[in-house]
Amino acid sequence: MPAIMPIRREPSGRPQRDNAAKVKQAMEDRENAERAFVAGQPHRKGDGSQMAETECGRFIIRYGLDPACYAAAMKYWSLSWSYRRSIGAHVPMRINHGGLMVHDAKDREQEWKDTIDGVVDAIQRECGPGVVLPVNSLVLDDRLYPEPYHRLIARGLWAMAKQLGTANPKGAFEARGL
Repeated sequence: MPAIMPIRREPSGRPQRDNAAKVKQAMEDRENAERAFVAGQPHRKGDGSQMAETECGRFIIRYGLDPACYAAAMKYWSLSWSYRRSIGAHVPMRINHGGLMVHDAKDREQEWKDTIDGVVDAIQRECGPGVVLPVNSLVLDDRLYPEPYHRLIARGLWAMAKQLGTANPKGAFEARGL
């Protein structure tokens, strides 16, 4: 039978609190356990990258696209949902609590719309008009179109990155396995 450890007490008789080092270590242990749990999720396949949290990020990792494509996709995501919020369009609850808060929406609404329209035009120029919907589906709704669209989606993400300035405009499009 294990020995019972006496509870350490304060001079007032109250049970003693843990010291700061012990609390900090417990927090670090909990964070490490969460990271290990998240990295072990099937959709991440052991990848601890922040990009693996979305379907778009996993697509970029899978095909070895430039990380600038992910930065552009997240920028486009934020702009699109901020614009939609500002014009009073329905925004899903999971999105409504995150992203940009729209305090100065009326001042920036036209700027957001122009940026979004510029991205759509760039994708249409680079890949054709039928690619905007699959790219928007991936970036905004976290849904990936079937395999035949993957090369076009990758090119659309590259066009988005060039348009939003996250990619080198003179850089070449590269993708593994497409």
